[in-house]
Amino acid sequence: MHKMSDAIEIANLILSGFHRHYGLFRYNAQQAKTAFEAGRYAAIRELAKERIAFYDERIKETTDALMIKSESVAMNEGTWAEVKKAFIMLLTDHKQPELAESFFNSITTRILRRADYGGENLFVRPAVATDYLDSDPPSYRVYYPRSEGLQKCLTRMAIDFGRRP
Repeated sequence: MHKMSDAIEIANLILSGFHRHYGLFRYNAQQAKTAFEAGRYAAIRELAKERIAFYDERIKETTDALMIKSESVAMNEGTWAEVKKAFIMLLTDHKQPELAESFFNSITTRILRRADYGGENLFVRPAVATDYLDSDPPSYRVYYPRSEGLQKCLTRMAIDFGRRP
């Protein structure tokens, strides 16, 4: 039988892999913005290639670390259901839970046998609602011209555009 502490350790390892990926991705995007503003288009292309490869590289790094861990923990459906529960708890106050869940799914599909893919082991729907996450500035804004009127929406868009970071 597996221990809950093993599940928590595995969930933390996966979330650490996601944080590494997301941090590197954001840093690369900031570099691309600077390159764009300076008109260095070859650098932008190179940064875009790197950014595309980041995800697969972080998945491989995290999966490799988990395979080392799996030598002491039986990686099966029962263990993974506990890992998913522990991972959900880690996402309670997370600012990018849906991206983290996608990362978790990518790891899961590399670790488990296809027969073990299921709702108890994969995120099929978001476990953490992002509708009410506060961020300043907001990560997105919504406009409804049919209910608010086109002129009002366009005015709000212009005002909001001026508020960008």
